[in-house]
Amino acid sequence: RGGWLFIFLVMALAAAGFFGNGPVSKKTLTAGQAKIAYEHFSRHEARMELKVELRQSGDTNAVVSFPNSYLQEFRIESIRPEPKESFLRGNSVDYLFPGADSMALLFTLIPQSYGTVSGQIRVNNQQFQISHFIYP
Repeated sequence: RGGWLFIFLVMALAAAGFFGNGPVSKKTLTAGQAKIAYEHFSRHEARMELKVELRQSGDTNAVVSFPNSYLQEFRIESIRPEPKESFLRGNSVDYLFPGADSMALLFTLIPQSYGTVSGQIRVNNQQFQISHFIYP
């Protein structure tokens, strides 16, 4: 009975998202006119998405900045839509997107390490502190 209970418990935790892709794992942060949605739990070498939604007035460009320390823990597989340009600024990598009233940006990341990974991502001038736990 103990074995069956253990199997049921692991299946329930997986369905809830404690091992990635579930309601417990999904996190959404909002600041100003920007919103970031990401997975808190993921697995090593498994694709995960970081979504940025932005509403702004006029056709001003949007800048999404990732700290170098955060990007060392991930491989960026794709960015949709493609940024207009990317550049290094201090200890971060900035991605510049052409302006629009509202934008939906999708970063597909692949974790390259295990354990807790955190970083402070900037969308225009709004800062978001995000954290992931990466399983082996």
